[in-house]
Amino acid sequence: MALDEMKQWDALLNEALNESAKQALIPSPVNVGQGFSVGLIIATSLTSLLLNSAVLACILLLKGRCLSGFDILIISQLVINVLLTIFLEPWDIVAYLILDDGWQFGVTFCYITRFLSLCLPFMSSWNIAMMAVHQFITLALLNNKWLARCVDVAPKTVRILVLVVPTAIIWTVAVLIHAPVVYNSATEIAHHTFSTVHVTMCTLEFIHDLLHSALGVFVLPFVCGFLCLVGIIILHRIRSKDIPYVLESSTDAAVSFQSARTSSDEGSTLDLGGAHELDRQPIVSGTGWNGPNGVLVNPPDQTRSSHSTSSIVQWPEISWETQLIMTGLFGLFTFLTGPSGVLALYADNRMKSHGLHSLAHVTQFMVVFSLLPLVQLILEPILVFVVSREIRGVVIKRQRGRNVQLAASVLQAANGIAHIS
Repeated sequence: MALDEMKQWDALLNEALNESAKQALIPSPVNVGQGFSVGLIIATSLTSLLLNSAVLACILLLKGRCLSGFDILIISQLVINVLLTIFLEPWDIVAYLILDDGWQFGVTFCYITRFLSLCLPFMSSWNIAMMAVHQFITLALLNNKWLARCVDVAPKTVRILVLVVPTAIIWTVAVLIHAPVVYNSATEIAHHTFSTVHVTMCTLEFIHDLLHSALGVFVLPFVCGFLCLVGIIILHRIRSKDIPYVLESSTDAAVSFQSARTSSDEGSTLDLGGAHELDRQPIVSGTGWNGPNGVLVNPPDQTRSSHSTSSIVQWPEISWETQLIMTGLFGLFTFLTGPSGVLALYADNRMKSHGLHSLAHVTQFMVVFSLLPLVQLILEPILVFVVSREIRGVVIKRQRGRNVQLAASVLQAANGIAHIS
């Protein structure tokens, strides 16, 4: 991704300036700092692949079928990071910096990699924005009577909608938007040769990518996520005394979509899974009570028979942990993707008003800013790991087990040596 943006800026200068001006302004990335660039990109790519894969595996192994909608969005983000690492940087490094002969992998693979170079950053940005939308909607509608009734009547349907719909929308829209653009561009550009580096380049028509980087990848998802963050802050200030997960006595606070499904039977008694421990503090809307762990529990239906059994279906969707992860990912997106997005918007506007020759001073900044998303691929899984107590707990527990085994082995070896001596 970073190397591809370098090539695109270099290709733009190739059209806008004469040969001497180009050499004075920005030399080819193949000739300047080649060893450092290759080493840096390889190191960051391997680190990103390792971290994202490890956190992804931990989430899948820990939660399994108990995944929430927010967990699915985190998994989607980690999968996008893995795909970015696998399908973009390695092939560009081999083609332009190692082989030094240009793109040698064919037009079809050029189509695939350029499609992913546009589609994956778009999905990553909107996936983070969708996390903010998810948290805002959950916080705003959780105590709504209509929502509580829907969850109680059809918990499986609501669960499927929350798990599938947000991620499906992002991936479907991204494919529908970018597939036609890449199909009409990549097969033609793959055969062009740029005089700066004298190799065949696999890239898209640059003028379209500017506006895409500015609006689709940063501006629009940033505005959407920022508005949701403001809404979440307002809801917390207005309804802080009414939201059930804000409990002083709760150490594991979380809000869940939860359904108490009961089956009437004359010989049985009502049991809500610890109903005798429920802190019956009514919500303003009258649709829930606080459970022992600060989890929203639907109240028993007064029209139901007092002789019934229950099976509680619980899947947390919002907690302080999910909100911290969402806020942290949005902050990384703002500070690491934002500079290149804002600069691309400025470059697109200046190019339309003053022509291609006016972008010479922008190119050097863009090459630097294009490296920031590589850092984002590394920091995102670290953030999820640091904030998630479950993942940290499992890793720490396993490490302690290994330390105990190692200490036991060392002690056994020491005893053996002492016995021999």
